[in-house]
Amino acid sequence: MFSLRFGLGFVGLLLVGVVGLPIGLATPAHAAPEFRQSYIQSKLLIERKMYADALRELLVLKRQTKEGKRHFGVHYHLAVASYYLGAIRQSVTFLKQAQSFTNKPRYLRSLKLLSDRIQALFSPVNIRSQIPGDQVGRLRVILVPKQPLYHPEKKRVFSLMRKRWATRGLVLDGRPVYLPQGEYSISIPRPQCLGVGFVQGKTLIKSLDVKAQTTLSLVAQGSCRCSGGRVAQRRNNQVACVCPSGTLWTASKKRCVAAVVAKKGKGPSPWIWVSVVGAAVVTGSALAVYFLAVEPQQRPNDSAKLSGRLWRGKVR
Repeated sequence: MFSLRFGLGFVGLLLVGVVGLPIGLATPAHAAPEFRQSYIQSKLLIERKMYADALRELLVLKRQTKEGKRHFGVHYHLAVASYYLGAIRQSVTFLKQAQSFTNKPRYLRSLKLLSDRIQALFSPVNIRSQIPGDQVGRLRVILVPKQPLYHPEKKRVFSLMRKRWATRGLVLDGRPVYLPQGEYSISIPRPQCLGVGFVQGKTLIKSLDVKAQTTLSLVAQGSCRCSGGRVAQRRNNQVACVCPSGTLWTASKKRCVAAVVAKKGKGPSPWIWVSVVGAAVVTGSALAVYFLAVEPQQRPNDSAKLSGRLWRGKVR
């Protein structure tokens, strides 16, 4: 397993390593013509920055051809395409697989160039859930950088991750989530925050410092409270803010007030309970999920441009 240490050196264009890796990444002469043609086409797609198309082509070669299953170039270019699509965890996985198929120094240098770049900009965040998955479902999280993400690759990948999680949500599957290094404010919006929260150790957190390797846990401890005199109630896998018995929510006062008792001592009018239920917001696995983040402003002049040239100095 290769190291993901940050390194300075091996100055050169990344896309040269992607598309024109010197001779060594040429397809073996004994490979089937169909494989050679598809492999060359995939590299051309990467050169044209058509990363999603290249990824699809390369995955077919990896999964459906004998040559592609253990082909260094296929796995390396899968890592590159995944990186530019913002799938950092997937890129790391393909890099590790590619490393197992070669011991040639020039190939290993290509791997190191990309792995150093990932290590310099991103770090894994391990989220351990202490709640059964069916009670959490897809988790909605609000993550806001405390300082602008100046580096263009951090900004681009973060934007791609935000869009992907907005449609697919954040699934807690035990695997790490790679985030751009930096400090963030982190919270879970209503109504999920009524029943769950993030902790480090035993402390509920509102800030997250992503560096090296970060671990936090999701626990069944509310990270927000109900307002206006309402209380949180759980029924099965649903959590809601409801007014206590004998009271109802008024929108004008934004609080629970004593219910008006109907005549003849029949107790609160039936419409009261409709109002209470209507004020409740349900959470659970059926919740539509997205991952929200604030797009930071871009600093006009950034000394660490990723034009393919490995940067020097401190990465911010």
